[in-house]
Amino acid sequence: MNLFKTLSSKSAAPPALIARGDTARDQREWARAASAYKAALDLKPDLTDIWVQYGHVLKESGEISAAVDAYRQALKNEPHHSETYVHMAHALKRIALHDEAIQAFEKALALDPEDEESAQELFALQQRLNESRPAGGNEENSAAEAASVQELLDLRAALEKEREASAANALRLSALQNLYDDIQVENGVLKQQIVGQQAEIEKQRDTETAHIRKQHDLEASRDALQERIERHEAEAADERAQREEHIKSIRIAQDELTDEAAALKEKIAEQQSELDGLNELKTDLLTLKAERDEAFDTIDTLKSQMQDHDLRTGLAREEFLRSEGQIALMKDMFLREGEL
Repeated sequence: MNLFKTLSSKSAAPPALIARGDTARDQREWARAASAYKAALDLKPDLTDIWVQYGHVLKESGEISAAVDAYRQALKNEPHHSETYVHMAHALKRIALHDEAIQAFEKALALDPEDEESAQELFALQQRLNESRPAGGNEENSAAEAASVQELLDLRAALEKEREASAANALRLSALQNLYDDIQVENGVLKQQIVGQQAEIEKQRDTETAHIRKQHDLEASRDALQERIERHEAEAADERAQREEHIKSIRIAQDELTDEAAALKEKIAEQQSELDGLNELKTDLLTLKAERDEAFDTIDTLKSQMQDHDLRTGLAREEFLRSEGQIALMKDMFLREGEL
């Protein structure tokens, strides 16, 4: 937990170096692990746990003195860590610094009196040192043994006091455990909230994606509609041009029909003049009716002329009526074309 808190406050480079060192340590590549740990410690020297790990890999690579120095640095940062004293004591034993090893074991036991393994190591180390030292005399040996016994008794008394302190520490640990459980519950609630927020973010992201997709579809529809409009405008322009051409041809035909109608009107006027002359002839015939008996030959001739003239008049009337029908038909066509 302390290592995690320490790493969380560091920059990006030391965590990467520590991770590299952990990987090399797990692969038992001690030199590479030591190099990575040392680089991280150069950037951030207050990493107590990394000093301990650095000491371990140095010890495994055979650099015992350097490992002892690493443990000493860790203890400078955190002097109440009993396990670090134990590690340093074992390293001191390997380079035959037994007196310093004994002091390290004693400090470890002072911090953790229930560490039976360290107590056994301390006792065995003291026994080995006593056996290896030359005997000076019975009285001196007896005094030394008495001193050792008294020291052991004092150590036991200290152990008892430490056990009592440990009981109080256990109560404090229980309270801390309860506090930790409460924090875990709060963390669970926070995790649920985070999950909910992440779900909401995903939902918003899906909504934005759908909106973007819909916008793309609308743009595609707009482009297709614009293309259709342009195509229809082109078709309308072609149709307008064709219609204007058709209207132009109709106007030409209308002008031609107008000319033909004018010619027919002139012809009808001429025929009307002939009819007026015929009417005058009828008047003359009425006048000459009294002289009919005297001029039968003349009357027969005139009758023949009248019949011929009536025939021509009928033909002229039929042609006039036919011309009027054509004019009416053309007027009707002009009206329909004007409506279009």
